[in-house]
Amino acid sequence: METLVKLAAPAIGTAAGAFTVVGIIYLGMTLAGLLRGGGGEIRKAVAITVAGLTCIAFAHLYGY
Repeated sequence: METLVKLAAPAIGTAAGAFTVVGIIYLGMTLAGLLRGGGGEIRKAVAITVAGLTCIAFAHLYGY
């Protein structure tokens, strides 16, 4: 199982990096919408970013 996780860590790290970038972009768009008076989904944007960072931390622990 350990070997399988070490093999999957680079793929998980790469996907999580993209996921984090998308979350940060979405957070920026949400904040821009709030400045224009629109309703924002800040919780969703923060959740996407935190999920990506958590997956990056997991991949880092397993050698990525």
